[in-house]
Amino acid sequence: MEMSKRTRANRILDFLKRALIRVFLLGVVLALAGMIYQTAATEADQRKYPPPGILVNVDGYKMHIYCMGEGSPTVILEAANMGTVSNWAWIQPEVAKATRVCAYDRADLGWSDLSPQPNDTKQNAEVLRTLLDKADVPGPYVLVGHSFGGLHIRMFAEMYSDDIAGMVFIEGTLPDGLNRLSRPDVMPNAPDADMMDATPFISRLGILRLVGFPSTDPDLPQPQRSELQAYLSSTRLAESLKRQYHLFPTLLAQVRPLYNEGSLGDLPLAVVLGSEGDGGIAEWQELFSQQAALSTNNILVTVDGANHISLVDRQSHALQTSAVIIQVIEAVRAGQPLQ
Repeated sequence: MEMSKRTRANRILDFLKRALIRVFLLGVVLALAGMIYQTAATEADQRKYPPPGILVNVDGYKMHIYCMGEGSPTVILEAANMGTVSNWAWIQPEVAKATRVCAYDRADLGWSDLSPQPNDTKQNAEVLRTLLDKADVPGPYVLVGHSFGGLHIRMFAEMYSDDIAGMVFIEGTLPDGLNRLSRPDVMPNAPDADMMDATPFISRLGILRLVGFPSTDPDLPQPQRSELQAYLSSTRLAESLKRQYHLFPTLLAQVRPLYNEGSLGDLPLAVVLGSEGDGGIAEWQELFSQQAALSTNNILVTVDGANHISLVDRQSHALQTSAVIIQVIEAVRAGQPLQ
């Protein structure tokens, strides 16, 4: 009887061991299949969506810049977090009717390579300056920054002030904005640190591509929407998100000392915001008035019905944003105050 119980117990243990081994092997097979799927799909995307601009070697890695139009000053477009050249599909050709305009992908984004060192605002400014020189894009420049791009253009203007003719912030990230909204200095809309650290691994398994996360804005035109989706499905995007998440407090700290009223003198400066911001339009306007006050020569423009993303991605709103950029260009050329 005792032997029979032991035999039965051994059989159950053997069954469980075999089941666990099978589950483990199935997991390994699925992981390998996911990795093969992700690699093959990424390579197919790279063949299907070559860079629209040129790749320039900057300190040993490649940076992507895309220019169109003619004239001076040259407009430099600085995208939001996760943004690429493709996000400027509506604005860039519209502004190109008035002057030369260049969009580029920051290191770690779009068609640019991953940076060998942390791409904070100071590092990015130095790299952008080198990129513009090597790509033969002379100043003076009107800097346009959307969201996170606002941090980067403020630092660039500080480090290379002699080259700057004007600035446009499209709901540019404010170094104290989150605190003003009673939020911590953590990347907005991001999961916790552990999940961000795991994102590249999850992406390598093809899981994010399979579920279509993150997805592109349907307001973007083709082929830019598909170009952007290809990048958002890549493991490079996941690695970039992880880096930016941990770097975000540093970006805010670097730019915070540069937000003194009048610190940009009478430089032509425009701030564009949507009426659909957090906390209602009154609080939103008050928040961004600090940004406008960086210069004594400023305008604050509200686009009715627009939100943080649609200011760039939705044609009707993007055209109004473009009109503000052109207004700054015309003020620079005429040497007249913004009105």
